[in-house]
Amino acid sequence: MTTSRNPTPRPRRVAGRAQRSGDSPAVVEEVAQQPSRDQVAEATSEPEPPTVQEGSSTGSPGLVTGARAPSSTIDGSPEPGTAAEQPPARRATLALVLAVVVLTAVAVLQVAYLWGPLKDDPQVSSQRPVLLSQAAERSAVDTAAKAATAFTQRSHDTYDEQVDEAAAMMTDDFAKEFRQTTDDAKERFVEAEAQVTAEVAAQGVMTASEQQVEVLIFLNQFTIKKDEESAFTAFRLKVTLIDTEQGWLVSDVDAT
Repeated sequence: MTTSRNPTPRPRRVAGRAQRSGDSPAVVEEVAQQPSRDQVAEATSEPEPPTVQEGSSTGSPGLVTGARAPSSTIDGSPEPGTAAEQPPARRATLALVLAVVVLTAVAVLQVAYLWGPLKDDPQVSSQRPVLLSQAAERSAVDTAAKAATAFTQRSHDTYDEQVDEAAAMMTDDFAKEFRQTTDDAKERFVEAEAQVTAEVAAQGVMTASEQQVEVLIFLNQFTIKKDEESAFTAFRLKVTLIDTEQGWLVSDVDAT
């Protein structure tokens, strides 16, 4: 005779826990349905916010695991303590303003030195004997050489005309002294039928400023007189010129 028996369900085994002989199947089932500690920690932990991938070509942020998020607040403004990068246009404007300020300051200094309170009034000294441009210096030296030749050479035939020509290259005061000297020597010069010629051997500036120039002239002089042999004389003259409305004029001559 076969006896019908209700099959008893087999209890489920829980991993890591052996079924004890005294536990009922319901207890075993309840233990099996409880989550593990790792599952509880994973369910309760908050997900980390995604980070934005820099340099995305499409403009949409990409998610990069482990990348450092930009230091900013939720509304996009930089956090306190972080410097916001200036746009290129603003940097260019700032550089232009600084350049204008520097150029203006340089221009003001130049005006002050040339015409203002900082104007330098140079003086001729042993350290700075020449304070003229090359063009002005050349003009003064040429005038001195021409004047030296004019008032050292003359002929008994054209004595007065040559004296007038030389006096025209002098200041009024020095011209008076020159005429007094030539008037005293005229009678003897004409009587001897003398003729004096001169040529410049060398010339150079001693000192020069905008108001006065001193030029050293090396002259070779030839003298011819009636009944006498011709004579040759080499000498030096320091010719001083001053700047006037008529140009450079001789104000003094010293034989050295």
